[in-house]
Amino acid sequence: MTETVDNGKYGQVTAELRRRIHEGSYSASGELPPTSVLAKEFGVAAKTVQRALQQLDRDGLTASRQGRPRMILAASQGVSATRYEQVAADLQREIESGAIPPGGRVPAESDLVGKYGMSRATIRIALDRLEAAGTVVKRAGRRYAAGDGGSDLAYESVAIQLERAIKTGKYAAGRLPGENKLATEFRVSRPTVRQALTQLQATGLIYSVPKQGWFVAQGEGS
Repeated sequence: MTETVDNGKYGQVTAELRRRIHEGSYSASGELPPTSVLAKEFGVAAKTVQRALQQLDRDGLTASRQGRPRMILAASQGVSATRYEQVAADLQREIESGAIPPGGRVPAESDLVGKYGMSRATIRIALDRLEAAGTVVKRAGRRYAAGDGGSDLAYESVAIQLERAIKTGKYAAGRLPGENKLATEFRVSRPTVRQALTQLQATGLIYSVPKQGWFVAQGEGS
């Protein structure tokens, strides 16, 4: 038998879930229970719950994730920020201020555990929340601040920033800082910096000299 949406119940389920989110009922986990659990609790069809959840997504209260429970995005109203929300807010501020530049690597879970004295599970919820919001992207098991100019690739973001620095005169015609120094400046790995430099080399903006380093092409950065 095909399940149908109960329009009357759908509105009730949506309102109740919205109330619980605002009151912080699910703050401990930062996630909503599975659809099957909610359907059983409310005594409705799974499709009715799914429609309610989709409405919460549209309202910006939650975000769906492939193969994982729905994440709560909205902060609780009248409830102090949870531990994972505090971490997410701190990282958001670092990204927005440029302390973690576009394409820059976000501190590892283990580093954040040590910094905040929280469990890895709590830190992971904060990072997952930032991923769902598009503030952070994950590649090859590592997380980076979303890239500049619509790019979320770390090396492309570094290339964009280097190009801007060259054209504004920060790096005048001559030798660029070493790869290790640039990696530290942009908070990315040395291979990421090298990939960005190679990309700029292809445009003619810079060139390399074996055993000497990278240089700004004549006429650039002046």
